[in-house]
Amino acid sequence: MNLANRAASAARQLLLAGSVLAAGTFSAAAWAQETADEAAIRFGSRADVLDISLSPSGNKLAYVAAGPGHTEVVNVIDLAGDLKKRPIAANREQIADLDWCEWATESRLVC
Repeated sequence: MNLANRAASAARQLLLAGSVLAAGTFSAAAWAQETADEAAIRFGSRADVLDISLSPSGNKLAYVAAGPGHTEVVNVIDLAGDLKKRPIAANREQIADLDWCEWATESRLVC
């Protein structure tokens, strides 16, 4: 391969490398502007119900639900009563997760 061919080959490789780097920079900038909602749609969002448990009598239902941001909320529904959900506990800590609750007795939950 003569000097002219080597120079042309090196120029093509340099042009190709520059194109790849420019494309990578563009896509990184576009990715950085993606909002949390767009990322959740793209990659999947958190489950609405993280855990669910039925009381020993079967009259009450407790479930851990995802709240806004990184929060979790424990709700209880009286299946033999008015069927309204009642929030009884919440976790707002960033470094901890509330991800399960089980009934210890008919009136006591362990989370």
